Amino acid sequence: CCLLIDQHGNTKEIQVTKADVFLMPPGQHIVVPFDGQLRAYGDAATLLSGACGRIVTDSKNVPINFESWTKVPKSYKDNCFNILKVYP
Repeated sequence: CCLLIDQHGNTKEIQVTKADVFLMPPGQHIVVPFDGQLRAYGDAATLLSGACGRIVTDSKNVPINFESWTKVPKSYKDNCFNILKVYP
């Protein structure tokens, strides 16, 4: 269960899967809570992690010839972040 906020600031609890994140209508956002050490937690954090995983495992976004995320050029990382920002 996650907290959803729409473009009008209305909130509600929803059930959503990782696949559903990419199908949400524009203007709807899932609220991801962070703890005091700025670590995401809860169901929304799991969804965020899954969405990030789907983006970076697409070889068009990050070619698989990098041994680790730290070796991926900033331009690829920026592209992944920009793709993620497009989704609600």
